[in-house]
Amino acid sequence: MAVPAQEERSPVEGIEMSSPSSLRHLEEHVTRPYRPTLLGGWMRKVLGNGYEEPSKDMIRKMVALALPTIVANVIWFMQQTLAQSYVGRRGGDEALAQWTVGISIHNVAGLSLGIGLASALDTLASQAYGRSATNPELGELLQRSILVDIVVSAPLVVLFQFTRPILEPVYGEELARGASQVLAACWLYLPLNIINNSIIKALQAQNLPQLQLYGNIIGVVACWLVSHFYIDGHPAGGAVALSAACVAQFVALVMLCYWHPSCALRHSTWPIHPKLFDIDAMNVYLTVGVPSLVSMCAEWWAFELLIVFAARVSDMQVTILSVCLSTTVMCFSVALGVSVAGSVCIGNALGDNKPQQAKSYFVVSLVMDQIVTCGTVAAILLGRFVIPTWYTTDPNVADTFAHIAFVVALKVTPLRCVIHNVPHKAPRPFVEAAAKAALLSLWMVGVPLSWFFGVHLELGTKGIMLGLVGGFCVEVPLLIHNATSSTLTFLYRLFRPLSLEEVAHHHPVPSHDVDEDEDFEAHNNHHQHGGSGGADVVNNAEAEDETNEQQPLAHMV
Repeated sequence: MAVPAQEERSPVEGIEMSSPSSLRHLEEHVTRPYRPTLLGGWMRKVLGNGYEEPSKDMIRKMVALALPTIVANVIWFMQQTLAQSYVGRRGGDEALAQWTVGISIHNVAGLSLGIGLASALDTLASQAYGRSATNPELGELLQRSILVDIVVSAPLVVLFQFTRPILEPVYGEELARGASQVLAACWLYLPLNIINNSIIKALQAQNLPQLQLYGNIIGVVACWLVSHFYIDGHPAGGAVALSAACVAQFVALVMLCYWHPSCALRHSTWPIHPKLFDIDAMNVYLTVGVPSLVSMCAEWWAFELLIVFAARVSDMQVTILSVCLSTTVMCFSVALGVSVAGSVCIGNALGDNKPQQAKSYFVVSLVMDQIVTCGTVAAILLGRFVIPTWYTTDPNVADTFAHIAFVVALKVTPLRCVIHNVPHKAPRPFVEAAAKAALLSLWMVGVPLSWFFGVHLELGTKGIMLGLVGGFCVEVPLLIHNATSSTLTFLYRLFRPLSLEEVAHHHPVPSHDVDEDEDFEAHNNHHQHGGSGGADVVNNAEAEDETNEQQPLAHMV
């Protein structure tokens, strides 16, 4: 007897479409045919055949988040720049050199540690908000971050009171005297600055960059007022102005969080959350934060070490290098704004179990990074005669900066900014890869070259900057290699498009092994019981990455 031919069924048959929301849910998750993008075949290799071009709404959301974040970041970096300009114009090159040494040590030994660990909020807080707009985990995470900030900053504040004997053998008596006074005056600036940064990251995770902008505006206005009336040329006056700015900013941020109706921090328990001292939750926080700390410090410390090289040449070279580094930081703050907006959108999408959206936001952030970084490079070249006049009245400094502006612009190349910002949008494996690339390139190539050109060949700031550019020339290929080799299998799995069967069951079912099903079930049960699971998406993806780390990308696609 002949077997009747089975009727071919559509893969969507059997899925109830009882409402327009069901149709939107299916449309959001179903993979569409590949279409070329600005980044071409590389994006297709990275994200798989299911990649879908970002919608106009996604681009609008990214722009709406990026613009106020960029302005807020520029204003935040302007606080140090503003205090530095008053010290330089009223105290001369010697005071500016002392200020540069002091604030660079403050940034290296203190600020970088706090901001690096607080980077855990970029991943944990954004995913927590993606799961629920009133998630009480946000307040718990912020309190845990503030606790870590206090533990990190307290011993450093004590150490900064006794730095002169340590600095004199390295910088000489005059520079050490002024720098130690700057550090001693930072006893309030350091902890408050780190705490404000944690609050800002929590606000960014909630798509509230306007609150960050308002707080930073109040802070920079306070810094300008105190600088104008208090700084008399002594470098320690700049630290007092920055402390006043942080106090004003902290008060403004707390008031904005309390009164803004959309701030999810109001739904948590204050001032001490019941799970604040939970050991497991703290381990999760540090597991995510420490790799970010290593990546940030590896690059930040390399920049600040250049001040030591410049001091070996002359105080004038310290002043010139200070202008170069301040300009570079301001330009990086623009690209950082786009990166923050991208990481928030990606984290929200993953927390809401929308990997297709996360994939699209990933590409939008890359393209926007290219655009804004090209603009900042052009701004350096066009403003090379004006920028140094913000910091000093010495014509020699202005003339030297104008001649090396092209070298300064090379530090902010679009390719390097785009690729280097990618890891900070992804969880732990990518951040670890970025940390390794920074350690290998900057510390084994860039720093030795800077010493050789700047100190040994006595080329001064120009040689120091050329050496740093040489390190970046090594870092970019390493980052490209990390971004196109085995670590991309992690990104593909993290942003894996859902199948129709998964849409029908309203949750993704991992397809590699049984352990992943158990992990996902435990993940859902954890959130249903109100656990602090900010890193669950990260941890499950990391477990899958370890299980399949030898599996080639072609097999995954």
